Amino acid sequence: MAWVDGIYGGAYDGRVFVLTHQPPDDSQDSRISFISDGIEAAVATAQAAAGDKDAGVFASSLSRQCLQARLLDEIVIP
Repeated sequence: MAWVDGIYGGAYDGRVFVLTHQPPDDSQDSRISFISDGIEAAVATAQAAAGDKDAGVFASSLSRQCLQARLLDEIVIP
């Protein structure tokens, strides 16, 4: 998926986790994993993959869900 190459102007080269109700049968890009188990599972998966680095949330709906579930440590507004 070409949009992954544009994250942080192309400077990001990590994994991408997509929270979705309908994951595709097969991802065409090995950097992308689809999660359909809910926001808590998505955040836990991203945190585990990030190790000692930060895990970021992109999308206003996901950010709101994370806030409501008290899953965010920090909010950065550019």
